[in-house]
Amino acid sequence: GTDTVMVMVRESRNTLRYLLEQPFFSLCSFPPEFHDKLYYCGRHSGRDVNKVQVCGFSPAQELGAPYFKEASTVYICRKLYSGTIDPTSFSDRELFHTWYETGVHAGDNHRFFVGQVARVLKNNG
Repeated sequence: GTDTVMVMVRESRNTLRYLLEQPFFSLCSFPPEFHDKLYYCGRHSGRDVNKVQVCGFSPAQELGAPYFKEASTVYICRKLYSGTIDPTSFSDRELFHTWYETGVHAGDNHRFFVGQVARVLKNNG
């Protein structure tokens, strides 16, 4: 069988642009000591600050997909499919309302991507 992943990204995220443009993407898993740096990355936009520089990450590429050398495991994935969340497909309409029609994320739907795992890189550090 084919190993696949599914990734969901809000339409407002800077990352979405790269996922739409490139045929490959990466998923990086980091050791616990990177928690604070990853928390910082989750709280700041790449539009406003160079997170790679602030966190001291070392960028690399595989099959054109960027990743960070500090990651313990990297999945390089070939994009197979992308789609947008469809409110009519929710079994629980109230859940859609809570996630996408209220609060700070009102109107900020997710795009989802299915990727085929093409390579797995391990950093035994």
